[in-house]
Amino acid sequence: MSADIADAKDTVVASANKANRMKGMKIRDEFICPITYELMRDPVVASDGHTYEKAAIEKWLKHHQISPRNGEPMVSFTLPNMNMKKLIQDIIDEGGAGFYTSDISNKDRMFEVRPEKILVLECLGPPESEWNLQSFQVNRFGCVGGRKHNPDDSLNNREAVLFKDITVSRRHFEITQQTDISTTESVFHIRDLGSAGGTFIRIPHTKRKQLHPGMIILLGKHQFTVSSVDDAPSNHGSFAQGGSGKHSNNNSHRKGSINSETILSLVENAERLISDFSHDQNPTASKDELSARLKNLTKELNSHLTVEDNDAKAAGGRNSSNHSGEDDVDEGGEGDGLNTPAERVQTADAKGEGKQSEDDRLSSTLNSAGAVPPHRLQQMRTALANSNTLHYDPELDGECADSKMSTPVPGGSEAKGGFQRYAQRRCTLTCCAPDGSPLQGQSFIIDKEGAMLGRKVSNTIPLLMKVQLPTGEERVINVDTAISSEHARVEFEPSTGQFFICDGTPSKPSTNGTWYRLSGPHQESPPHVLNAGVEVLIGTVRFVVRESMTISEHGLDSKGISTSFSAPAK
Repeated sequence: MSADIADAKDTVVASANKANRMKGMKIRDEFICPITYELMRDPVVASDGHTYEKAAIEKWLKHHQISPRNGEPMVSFTLPNMNMKKLIQDIIDEGGAGFYTSDISNKDRMFEVRPEKILVLECLGPPESEWNLQSFQVNRFGCVGGRKHNPDDSLNNREAVLFKDITVSRRHFEITQQTDISTTESVFHIRDLGSAGGTFIRIPHTKRKQLHPGMIILLGKHQFTVSSVDDAPSNHGSFAQGGSGKHSNNNSHRKGSINSETILSLVENAERLISDFSHDQNPTASKDELSARLKNLTKELNSHLTVEDNDAKAAGGRNSSNHSGEDDVDEGGEGDGLNTPAERVQTADAKGEGKQSEDDRLSSTLNSAGAVPPHRLQQMRTALANSNTLHYDPELDGECADSKMSTPVPGGSEAKGGFQRYAQRRCTLTCCAPDGSPLQGQSFIIDKEGAMLGRKVSNTIPLLMKVQLPTGEERVINVDTAISSEHARVEFEPSTGQFFICDGTPSKPSTNGTWYRLSGPHQESPPHVLNAGVEVLIGTVRFVVRESMTISEHGLDSKGISTSFSAPAK
């Protein structure tokens, strides 16, 4: 925030205790815009020699070629009146009394003059909008914007901001002001009133926004709903990043079923035993000790892998459902005569299979007799592939997703934040607008590796359309020229299991920005804070928020007591 704005806020706080009381006074004409009849904040000199509010005279000159003061011909040319602007700011900083002179026609009128922070929303486009290069200001009474004016708003002194753009609803948004009691600062909020086209906030290039289910983001002209942020269901194995299709949420594990942490523990134990048997890396361990370890592993495997699994039955798999202790046998063998995973480990060692790849050893050790359904095996493979970079803390098992995290193993591509708890976390984006787009209805799954979205073919999620020509050649067609080549990226935070969306690449922002919508279509949104520098999209009309200072008049009764009525100075 600039030093000028900070100083202006200090002035507001100080003036709350020391307001200028006036009687029979009015603002001098030289400080009033001849078009708006309000105190000027950005004065410019026009070709007729008079000073006007910049936005007001520019709007006038779009439709007139004569002076609003004397009716004489004038050209569309203005110059900033820097001296006037500096003088107005200095008087505001001093409390505003310097603007006033005697008002003979209203000698008994009493009021207080106080400096007041206002918002100025400057339109940045599109060029075809009537608001292009124009602005409107919001004082302490707030405003309501849309294509239709509601007379009831005037009763509350709220200004009507009217649009002609078809993407703006009749009652689209409102901006209100509240005072923070702890800091005595006035804070402005914007709220969507249930519009069809939506109210959007731009994500700054250096910031990121957390994604949550139901949230809508805007890239170019396309809107994407965050369909879900969850863990991949255990019976689906691992999902391909950037794949399409909708998937139901399944965050829970059934009692007795195997989860990712258990998989990792079992795989590590099995691999350690295989290594000890095959390479004698533990010469001090007796055969009795190794046999005991094998029995314990067998018991642990059976306790997890013989739970009745409906999905495995549907696929033709078979699991034992009865346990009688460590001497239980698996009746689902396929003719090798081996009854337990421990015996299969020993056989693997005898055949020299202990020197196979980790993936092959996992298959031969744990799946040779059909004890593990195919999707369980795929989970184990995934866990084994991640075991070099992920560390499991057993104390965290069963805790909520946002609880404390385990410490990652040093080294590896995810050493800074890879936690087994969120190994299967994913985020699903579904294109919901515009109607008729070839992307509409498509879903994109993003895993913990994150994703890049844009028009580049090599992106994780290329926002393109592929068509097959009669010659058999495949051609890529852009579906939205407002989308940049590398428009936005989704990042995963391993320590919290949350996904965030960022604009552009780390070094370059997108051309048209990445936005998030305040609410769904025809749904009112909660208030959202508006600060200087924030960019807002009303339908398709884009504004940037600025802060400025003005003065307001607060009415007093005949005894000098402040009344509830106050108004901008005019």
